[in-house]
Amino acid sequence: GNGNLVLNAGSGGVVSTAGSNVDFRGDVSVPTAGGGGITFDGAIAAGSLTVSGGSFVQFGVVNLSRNLSVTASRDIDQKGAISVAGTTDITAADRAVTLDNELNDFGGTVSVTSRSASFRDVNSLTIGRLTTTAAVSLVAGGALSLSGSSGNGISINTGGSALTLRSGTSLVTTGTLYGGPVSLHRTSGITLAHDITATSSLSLSTTNALVSQGGGRVDVEGATTVSAGTGGVTLESSANNFREALRVTG
Repeated sequence: GNGNLVLNAGSGGVVSTAGSNVDFRGDVSVPTAGGGGITFDGAIAAGSLTVSGGSFVQFGVVNLSRNLSVTASRDIDQKGAISVAGTTDITAADRAVTLDNELNDFGGTVSVTSRSASFRDVNSLTIGRLTTTAAVSLVAGGALSLSGSSGNGISINTGGSALTLRSGTSLVTTGTLYGGPVSLHRTSGITLAHDITATSSLSLSTTNALVSQGGGRVDVEGATTVSAGTGGVTLESSANNFREALRVTG
């Protein structure tokens, strides 16, 4: 169709597309008045998709020419790849958001509020808002941008949970990073420009490219592993504190 489509979940029920596909050039809205869960078993193709008021949300294959907006009180995850040309805004209260299919493609800015968050993008991944309290994993086949919606950068604090950032191009910190095990990987170089605190281990790795420190301090309670292949390693701040074993290759 060419107009807009509203699928009302009613009060308390689970909405399932039951393997059927929805192909709609307009916008699709799925409100759930009573907190029912939503499962998209079939493929969704539309302009924008808005899902609101549900408990859990599980996506199948999603292709959107505009934006994706999801609000849920429980976990949000996927069984198929998601492609969004515009912005993606996800809120899962104090629950988990797991959108880590290797074929996902978030073309615009991604904003998320949840307990934990795991996102993967086959191309570049741009984070505009990240409000979390537990584990974070952000993986981009292209550039991983943490500039934030205001351009002031994003700080990430996962408490004692894992913090993983992987970029297919250069990776430059834009705010402080605090986590249990902290892992930063970049195909090219890594530049640490802000404080990094790891309450367990720290891993920094590149593919034959420089690991450098332009600012901030590195404080690691556990072991630190730095692997730069044939690239160099420069972590020279006098404020750095590597409390246990430091292994450097590069």
